Amino acid sequence: MFWKIAARSLVVISCFVAVSCMTPSRQIADDAYEAGDFAKAAAIYQVYAEQGDPLAQYRMGRMYSDGKGVEPDLKRAHAYFESAAAQGYGEAELEMGHAFRRGVLVEQDYGESATWYEPAAEKDFADAQYWLGEYYSNGQGVERNYEIAAAYWKSAAELGHREAQASLGAFYEKGLGVEQDYSLAALWWRRAAGQGHVGAQAALGDLYRNGLGVQQNFLEAAKWWQRAADNGHAESQTNVAYLYGRGIGISQNYELAAKYWRMAADQGVAAAQSNLGVLYSKGLGAAQSFEPALELWTQAAAQNYPDAYYNLGYLYANGYGVTRDIDRAIALWTKAADLGSAAAQDRLGYIHEKGLGVPVNAERAAELYRRAANQGLPGAQANLASLYQRGLGVKKDPVEAYVWYDLASKALESPELQSQAIAERERIAAEMPPDERAKAQSLAELRQGKLRETVTFQFFKPVAIVGENTP
Repeated sequence: MFWKIAARSLVVISCFVAVSCMTPSRQIADDAYEAGDFAKAAAIYQVYAEQGDPLAQYRMGRMYSDGKGVEPDLKRAHAYFESAAAQGYGEAELEMGHAFRRGVLVEQDYGESATWYEPAAEKDFADAQYWLGEYYSNGQGVERNYEIAAAYWKSAAELGHREAQASLGAFYEKGLGVEQDYSLAALWWRRAAGQGHVGAQAALGDLYRNGLGVQQNFLEAAKWWQRAADNGHAESQTNVAYLYGRGIGISQNYELAAKYWRMAADQGVAAAQSNLGVLYSKGLGAAQSFEPALELWTQAAAQNYPDAYYNLGYLYANGYGVTRDIDRAIALWTKAADLGSAAAQDRLGYIHEKGLGVPVNAERAAELYRRAANQGLPGAQANLASLYQRGLGVKKDPVEAYVWYDLASKALESPELQSQAIAERERIAAEMPPDERAKAQSLAELRQGKLRETVTFQFFKPVAIVGENTP
């Protein structure tokens, strides 16, 4: 009998030590919490939390943090999270990692944050894995290690974490911590893009533009850039506008080109400002007016955008919206040429060759034409070929003349100019001995290959203005 009484006493004591026998079961709190009755849940969880229940501690922390069922109190929330995390409760470990990363109620400490994220990452909390990847990628609180960063991001990416998918895609693109693989970059960016990651949408568009890891497809590039553009991505707005403006991969549509360049221009993108100014100057997709063109090109020029200087020179050379001033036009084109504008280099080359507003200087013309020709500008290539053909500013050289006419003939957009370049090339070839012609053809192929390596399809470039009446 004594044994039975003692046993019953132990049961009663056990009930008292854990929680009051009058306290509702934790399941009732769980059900209330899931149903959104946070006040009821808090009243029960508080008792269990004080007795060391980690789930109750975590949820009390969550409610104090969010102000649900209780008055918001970040200090009490942090204390509950810390108690639950100390017992290995994964979600609380994650919260402690966040706290030290953000410096909330504690001094910011990436190393301490990492020590909390690590056990949470082992429990497959994708957010912890992602942030550890960030730390190892940037060397924050830990020694930089791209391999470890990639491993954490891969774990998080496989769990569907879109930021990790995007970051892992970037690592595969650059070959950081993993072997470079554009197809895997495309795979992970596509997954992140499908979840609405704007950067991944933009990056996927870049891959389709360049045919890296995927078959080159400007329609696909336009699709992903437009998604990113509609989400506010300025470079994608600039790029998709370029496709609409040129009709590359999609139907030419100046109204949509103007729309997206305007969006990017409002974000301060110099290329978009310059391009939108071109549309205004020509009345394409917008009412023709030199006033907004002048304003936009001035804004882009303030960022040292070379083609904006070139286009401003066009206005001053023709007196469009401004007082005609050839000297100022030449000064603006010189600035543009110094900043690398091939159009300005070609224009100045012509000015120096013909002595328009400046003394005739064929040597300077040849230098300027060459700079533009090496950037792949076909008009400059034809102009340089002409100098070699005539021996102006350079030593007469039929081989060089043949090579530059050949390159120009493959890139000139005007059928008339293209026919002229071909005719001049063939005229030169007809006067060459067979061995010299073979040398010229071989050199043309070699130089074409080098140009492909250095001259890529340019986005962020304006639809260049051809100054019909410029000097």
